[in-house]
Amino acid sequence: MSATVTLDASPDDDRWSISTTNTEDNRLKILFIPTSGPKGAGEYIRSLTIAQKLQQSLDEVDILFILNRHAKYLDDVPFPARLIDKTPTLSVDAVKAIIAEERPDLCVFDSSGRTSLFAHLKQHNIPVIYVSSRNTTRKKAFRFRWLKLIDQHWIVQPVFANGPLTLWEKTKLKLTGAHPPAFLQTVYPESEPDRRASLKRDIGLGDGPYLLFSSGGGGQRGNGPQPPDIFAQAAQTVAVKTGRQCVVLMGPNYPGEAPSLPGVITLKSVPNDHFIDLLHDAELAVTGGGSSLAQGIAEGKLLVCAPAAADQAERIAAADATGAIIAVPTDVDTISSAVLRLLDDNNTQADKREAIQALALSNGLLRVPTLVRQLLAHPHAQAQATRSEA
Repeated sequence: MSATVTLDASPDDDRWSISTTNTEDNRLKILFIPTSGPKGAGEYIRSLTIAQKLQQSLDEVDILFILNRHAKYLDDVPFPARLIDKTPTLSVDAVKAIIAEERPDLCVFDSSGRTSLFAHLKQHNIPVIYVSSRNTTRKKAFRFRWLKLIDQHWIVQPVFANGPLTLWEKTKLKLTGAHPPAFLQTVYPESEPDRRASLKRDIGLGDGPYLLFSSGGGGQRGNGPQPPDIFAQAAQTVAVKTGRQCVVLMGPNYPGEAPSLPGVITLKSVPNDHFIDLLHDAELAVTGGGSSLAQGIAEGKLLVCAPAAADQAERIAAADATGAIIAVPTDVDTISSAVLRLLDDNNTQADKREAIQALALSNGLLRVPTLVRQLLAHPHAQAQATRSEA
């Protein structure tokens, strides 16, 4: 069923046109299928960022999402979305039905999917890109069966967190003839000066230095104080003691409205490009251990990081081991004290910046159009796109 795709530009062009042979209107259809549910938004936000980049870089492209109907961010999705009752991994039949109806030319899975679904797509010659961001999802992508079913595997996590290819992973690649994964490390939209200035005006943020506090998606986890509230209270403490402007993002899954705190700008959430704009000019950022950690390092920011979910602690510890960040428990007093010490310690600031520079983390989103271009032009021979990653 898959289209024969012709790309009318060189691999280095930022924008290129496409012609397909399986649709009457000659348009390419890309289906994004991230893990989604009532909690967490990381996979969706990453997929959205990639989708928007491809929309900017491709001519004649239609983008569609499959999302959980219980996700709290549905009102803000800028692309058409087909809704299912559970996360895609638990809704294989529903996903297959949507694929049969929509007839996509390419499917992009972020931390979702099952063997039977990938085999179904392979049977119908629909290329599959699988995005992993944790050790658990990376291990799934290196299953012998999956290596034969996935056309490209993108690892969107810094090498310091998950490590380079292991000997066993390299052995599996050789045994199966699969192509090495692409280490994108982190993906996020580029900040734009005019958009930054407009955003600051809109939220009442002045031209002086400010600090950014963002724990992540903002979903409720267990009992007791929640990370978004803890981050907001720490921001208030820092604002009172330093007089600096503080901006707090509660997260798209935060229940209710953003709280009103003296001396602090609190926002429920902002689009990912606006988050990057706020991060770009921040003097210092306090983040969880999700995507914002790597994005902050790539942007060269001073970072204080506290886990907003159990699976973030190990990632934060790995970043802390590089010397690039300051890791703290998720506690109001501990977070605020760490921020105050870092603001007053020029030597520590210099050490952190040196460690950040040594990591040389860059935005992997810039590689996405070329990877997709090579896959669509040669769906069964895209070794050049990832061969250097081995």
